[in-house]
Amino acid sequence: MTAQKSILSASHDGNLSFCRRTRQSAMAAEDSGKTPSVENIFTGFRDSRRFDFSLADPTPSTLTLSPDQLNFCHKALGIFREKIVDPGSIALEFGNLQANRMLSSEMQLSCTVAMNSDNLGKNRYTDVVPFDKNRVVLNPSKDYRSSAKGYINASFIKVTSSSSSESISQFIATQGPLPHTMEDFWEMVIQHHCPIIVMLSRLVDNHKTVKCGDYFQAEDGPRKFGKKSIVTKWIKTTDTSLVLRNLEVNCLLQTEEHPMSILHIQYPEWPDNGIPNDTVSVREIIKRLYQVPPRLGPIIVHCSAGIGRTGTYCAIHNTIQRILAGDMSALDLAKTVAMLRDQRIGMVETMDQYLFCYNAIVDELKDLTVGTNAGTSLFSPPHTTGNLTSCRRARSHRQSVMATANSGKSPSAANLSTGYGDSKRFDFSSADSPPSKLSLSPDQLSYCHRALEVFRGKIVDPDSIAREFANLQANRMWPSELQLTCTVAMNSVNSEKNRYSDVMPFDNNRVVLNPCKDYRSSAKGYVNASLIKTSSSSESISQFIATQGPLSHTVEDFWEMVIQQHCPVIVMLTRLVDNHKTEDKPMSVLHIQYPEWPDHGVPRDTVAVREILKRLYQRILAGDMSALDLAKTVAIFRSQRIGMVQTMDQYFFCYNAIVDELEDLTAGTNTGTSS
Repeated sequence: MTAQKSILSASHDGNLSFCRRTRQSAMAAEDSGKTPSVENIFTGFRDSRRFDFSLADPTPSTLTLSPDQLNFCHKALGIFREKIVDPGSIALEFGNLQANRMLSSEMQLSCTVAMNSDNLGKNRYTDVVPFDKNRVVLNPSKDYRSSAKGYINASFIKVTSSSSSESISQFIATQGPLPHTMEDFWEMVIQHHCPIIVMLSRLVDNHKTVKCGDYFQAEDGPRKFGKKSIVTKWIKTTDTSLVLRNLEVNCLLQTEEHPMSILHIQYPEWPDNGIPNDTVSVREIIKRLYQVPPRLGPIIVHCSAGIGRTGTYCAIHNTIQRILAGDMSALDLAKTVAMLRDQRIGMVETMDQYLFCYNAIVDELKDLTVGTNAGTSLFSPPHTTGNLTSCRRARSHRQSVMATANSGKSPSAANLSTGYGDSKRFDFSSADSPPSKLSLSPDQLSYCHRALEVFRGKIVDPDSIAREFANLQANRMWPSELQLTCTVAMNSVNSEKNRYSDVMPFDNNRVVLNPCKDYRSSAKGYVNASLIKTSSSSESISQFIATQGPLSHTVEDFWEMVIQQHCPVIVMLTRLVDNHKTEDKPMSVLHIQYPEWPDHGVPRDTVAVREILKRLYQRILAGDMSALDLAKTVAIFRSQRIGMVQTMDQYFFCYNAIVDELEDLTAGTNTGTSS
């Protein structure tokens, strides 16, 4: 039996994710020249054996819209564009969804079949199971125990139109099959006449964790699963990293039946705990399904757990479908996600996934209204107008963090902010690996125990954390305020020194280079960098310089800043871009690079980040209990540089890393395990 684990439990395991995956397929009727109705969108073939996927186009065909459909899309695009420039309201929407999600006690009552002891071994995760009311029932099942009740971890997903009781979208959201549930999976495909399988994961994640059993690869000949066999007729890889397979399924004991043709679409590049770099591939899946008659049967969508990525796809697909049918209730994405969650727990799991839904919908509506299948993605480089800026930029820009070096003594509030006046006197040439153990005074140990208790209390209540972040987003700085507070950065002479047009230092705490290599008076010694301080009483505990990754023409300015500001440590949280490090001054700098922090998410655990922290000082060790208010700390950071701690996942990661480090400190070791 496969080892089970919980992915929804809100423990400090380094990845407080609320849930995981869900995909949607989008269907639309061929252009009849008339206003589309819910009925004619569903007109099509009833038997998937009659639909031939063998001639699938290398590129999806363009969908021709009627005048009414074009009008619906234009209207929807205008409304979604208005929403997408207000990430604070989007964060509040998601916060409300999280606050109203199903509790564990409710799950016990709603998922009785899934939690039956005979069926527990069929669940990949113990807390991602189908509700009794809409679970897929296999009849007859290969498992003849009456208590099993034809069980498979899969849920029927339907969202009806506001003008009709008929479902616009019909999906089956399911987990990635386990080795001992693959026969059940194919039984489900056959019994429910499922013509399409959308797979939003790899089989193995990072060559370590198995996310899905290999139920579909049959390039070397037929594979048998009980009384069924499958064979791969063809396989193609698109320019957008989709892997298309035409699978043929046969029931071995029913020779009179024709083989069933299945289109299997795999998107292996969607990261397990994140979102794709752009919306192109996800939208190509939808484009390929526009012309597939919905009456063929429900579309199976799965990732690993069948809620995060799966739910995200289903929300996007369903929204586009309903808009094409003229159902303007689809403009309420929060309501759509709530309906999905009412049918499978945790659909659309993270803030990033929810935000991705908005971006993909806008991008696809833009494509539809300009009449092309290859439109520009709004989920694109920062200079693109109309995209989410302050709620997404931190995933793209670079930060360098500066801090004073460890003196080797038990720090106090006074000596935490007192470092070496001249970094040239500090020798990093024999830096310890691993970092040396920090000795705590009795008071410091008491501070850490108290802080650990407070943070542990918070970390088991993800709703309150979500509300904290939503409040931060609601009070973020607006673009109009940027014009008034970043005048030097926005000067035409300095604009080319900014990697992104909407990530700039404020005038009141920007780093000023004096003298600057740029002698134009209007430049005012400009570098895109901000002095970041948090105070304990009147004394600053932390002193950082947060800056962008240097551009090719600002590298000299960067090193000038290092020298002028006596910066002893550089923390680089990205992969290396420029290998040229020419030191023309005799100054010693400790450069710490963490290249494995993903550009679009958070690290898999907190260990590496905490190893950096062990080389630096912290406010809690100084006895500053105001540090227990993380939201206030982030607000202070944001008052000094726009968008600091940008996503909900990053905010959760802060809590996890703090708890893990406090556990290490109070356990008296510097190499504790991150749980």
